[in-house]
Amino acid sequence: MTQMERNCFLFLVFFLALGLGIRIYRSGKKNGVPDQNRTAMNSSRPLRVDLNKASLQDLERLPGIGPKLAQTILTFREKSGSFSKLDEIQKVKGIGKERYSELKKYLFITQEKEPGPGKR
Repeated sequence: MTQMERNCFLFLVFFLALGLGIRIYRSGKKNGVPDQNRTAMNSSRPLRVDLNKASLQDLERLPGIGPKLAQTILTFREKSGSFSKLDEIQKVKGIGKERYSELKKYLFITQEKEPGPGKR
């Protein structure tokens, strides 16, 4: 093998290894967020979310809820008021029976206590 062939071979091996390294790095990420299966503690996913108090970020952490649907839920809540029952979330465009059945285990509702007479 000549010196020129050896240099070309090393050049190709270097870029092959670099490409492989980049591919391995990217496979551990989804949409710029570390792969949940690769993290030791899954702290970015809440166990349960209060549907009447959840922020945009809280809703986005729920499975199947992206930024657009999270914003749709917040807009619905702002226009319609607090949810009184979990299944009311099905009134939000984009949440049908199937998605609701997946989400309900992550959701709960705390009712705001109305102030009694003379407490306002």
